[in-house]
Amino acid sequence: MPRSCPACQTPLTPKSRFCPACGATTPLQPVEDTPTTQATQVSKGSSGAAAAPAPETQSTPVSVPAAPPPVKAPPPVVAATPAVAAAPEPAVPVIKPPAVPGTAAPFRATRAPFGEAPCPFALSLNVPHALVAGHSGTLMFRAENESPTPLENIEVYASSRGFAGEEQSRVRRLPAGGRTDVLIEIEAARAGHFVLQIAASWDQGGQRYAYQGQHPLRIYKAPDNSNIVINISDIQSNTGGGANQALGAEYGDVQISNLIAKGAIKSVNDLLDLELPENFHRIALELDYEVSRQDSGVRAAASATGLRIPPALIATVQPAVVCTFEAAGPDAPVLPLRLIARPQFRLGRARAEADFVSWVLPRNTSNDEKSLRVSKVHAIAEATTAGIVVRDNASANGTLFDGVPLDENGTSLPRQGRLLLAGAVEVDFDRIAPGLKKGPAIANDRNWSGPPAQSPLQRGAVRFEVVTKDPQPLNALWLLSDASFGTNRSNAICLDDDQLAEVQGRFHHYRGCFWLETLVDNSAVQLDRMTLRPGEIAPLATGMQLRLGNSTWRVKLEN
Repeated sequence: MPRSCPACQTPLTPKSRFCPACGATTPLQPVEDTPTTQATQVSKGSSGAAAAPAPETQSTPVSVPAAPPPVKAPPPVVAATPAVAAAPEPAVPVIKPPAVPGTAAPFRATRAPFGEAPCPFALSLNVPHALVAGHSGTLMFRAENESPTPLENIEVYASSRGFAGEEQSRVRRLPAGGRTDVLIEIEAARAGHFVLQIAASWDQGGQRYAYQGQHPLRIYKAPDNSNIVINISDIQSNTGGGANQALGAEYGDVQISNLIAKGAIKSVNDLLDLELPENFHRIALELDYEVSRQDSGVRAAASATGLRIPPALIATVQPAVVCTFEAAGPDAPVLPLRLIARPQFRLGRARAEADFVSWVLPRNTSNDEKSLRVSKVHAIAEATTAGIVVRDNASANGTLFDGVPLDENGTSLPRQGRLLLAGAVEVDFDRIAPGLKKGPAIANDRNWSGPPAQSPLQRGAVRFEVVTKDPQPLNALWLLSDASFGTNRSNAICLDDDQLAEVQGRFHHYRGCFWLETLVDNSAVQLDRMTLRPGEIAPLATGMQLRLGNSTWRVKLEN
């Protein structure tokens, strides 16, 4: 579509950012996959070709983690006529993202601004001994209860890219004003500077609270005994003979015991035995979620309950690996929510190629500049039986994982962390624990003719979200086996709807198909106007109308 300057109507090329005639800033108009209007968004959604926020051009290589190059301001515009002088500077068209409150945007960002109430649980970290790659070590946490009521069932988790895996420790009860030291043994896997991810949860006053924090971490490389540097001028005496006999004449007496200074680290054991001064650093904790123990009990009880497929849906079979929830209307989200059940999950800016679309919303010149620096498929996460690995996809501008460059070989995905794409877009990830230890127990699945059951490579779900000062809508969830939804932020999918419970239900990917289950009998979950009850599990199919609380979507399945 031809473009022209909004101020002086001079014809422009599709990629022009400034008018050559008057110098005015022009909107950056995408060439392909562009969500120009909500009407276009809805019509394209029906055919599976969703919109993209920016032209799919080659990303400009830059060094990581350098910040995006500043955009030079255009020279002052000299008005040629009063009409031109009166014309305001053209504004970049902004596609309104879904607001956090209200029924038009149920799939809200899962990390809303945290409340001002102080955390009642104080956690401090001390590293008593140096951590050495390839060897076990110890982290000492000091837990303090600063509230007037006791804390129960305390769990502390520690994970890092430098560890072989996530470790945890438990405290049964911490009285009001009490303090205790918690030791966690870890296995240091690699040397370098890392980010220690810390998570703590506990029961208090009928609620389950979860907080999280970070702290820098150093893991040392094991000393190489064959690489000891000796300065001959430090030798004081020599009692040897042969070739060494002349050393005494040139430098005086030589004593071999003085080759290495007293107390120097000469071996791995010396480094491991090195006791560091006690120095506790308080961890800044921020609220992750809180959920009532009643809803936690509902979730746990449902795990052991047998399920049944409603008779009206017993013949519904549609294997798929992508489930899209499309909302219509002027307030529909720019990007619909998609559940991805493939072993591989792709992050990037191209809606047609990436699973998680790393757009920075709302659209404006500054956010578009950040989005354009990200490659079409910038990074890839892959599930295996051994775990989840994330790697850079030979992107033009590189990827940082908790501050460390990520290469094409990748690294294991811990409990939580942060990716920096192209030095411009930050993406947080959280691995959500599964609600079930194995697939759902369906009593009448013998009458259902779907594919046979297969064990998933990993269980649970992984949530990715763009980090900005404004809440970002959730556009994709990596569904490895199952994921809960409801109004509480403990769920993989958090919905802002007063008709739903804290933990309302679960989505499953089981026997190659997508399923929906509700855990609460409040008539808030419907499929094609059929109310789903606790104890029922429904297979999903393209064209179904799904109602969750006050909001309605159309289901679309793809392979």
